[in-house]
Amino acid sequence: MRSALLAATAFFSLATISQTAFAADEAPYVDDRSDAAAVVRSLYSAINRHEFARAWGYYGDTKPAKDFDTFVKGYDGTDKVDVETGAVSDEGAAGSIYYSVPVAIRATGKDRNTFCLACFTGKYPLPVDPELDKFIMEKRENRAKALAEEKQPTLFAGLK
Repeated sequence: MRSALLAATAFFSLATISQTAFAADEAPYVDDRSDAAAVVRSLYSAINRHEFARAWGYYGDTKPAKDFDTFVKGYDGTDKVDVETGAVSDEGAAGSIYYSVPVAIRATGKDRNTFCLACFTGKYPLPVDPELDKFIMEKRENRAKALAEEKQPTLFAGLK
């Protein structure tokens, strides 16, 4: 009986140690609504913990995506998000107060192969024509505007 009690005590001690080690790797749970900066930190705590329903709830009536599933899919490749908040300012009138919270965010992806890094590395997933430059779309837009301003002949212009 005594050996069974000793074995059970050892088992539960090891289980507690392994849970503590697991919890240290997990993002801390923060749900602090005491001020505007704390709410922002709480939002990113929920995102880091993949508690997207809680994160969705912080947005109130004005949601950042058309629906919850789209919101969740937006974080598919996100492994971790670090957030730093600056000095909070407020302004208001007629009983309303609006807070401005400067925020710096650093997001880390799960797998670099799931992201296009071409802007940083210059290695594009498709071949790039060296004759093109990064302003090609602006040039096309300007050409389209110029053509729209020119008087274009119409097929039935002479018929009345």
